[in-house]
Amino acid sequence: MSGQQITVLIKYMIQAGETHDVKTLLYELARRVPEQGERLMTIAEQLKLMGRTEGLLQGMQEGIQQGIQEGLEQGLHQGILEGQRAARQEIARQMLLRGFDKRAIMDMTGLTQDELQHLSH
Repeated sequence: MSGQQITVLIKYMIQAGETHDVKTLLYELARRVPEQGERLMTIAEQLKLMGRTEGLLQGMQEGIQQGIQEGLEQGLHQGILEGQRAARQEIARQMLLRGFDKRAIMDMTGLTQDELQHLSH
């Protein structure tokens, strides 16, 4: 069996899922076909590197997904807070128009005196 044939066979078996223990397969082939041992070990190193690369890519994808999820949650939370603030400001504005006491408006809405003055203008 030529080196190229062995390479093709190993790649086929791995891609087709015909072997679950690639390491054992490569060592057994190296033992049975000693003249191809160096080529088999090169293939083993390539497979190891591919596995590391796949693991790294998967980790990066999971990190990106987690970052997106956290960003969405943080954005939603921020949006809710801004909506609540806008609602308090609108309520305070309406209370000012109806002549409510400014101290009472600040107590009820949680707005500061500066914020209330800004709404008056």
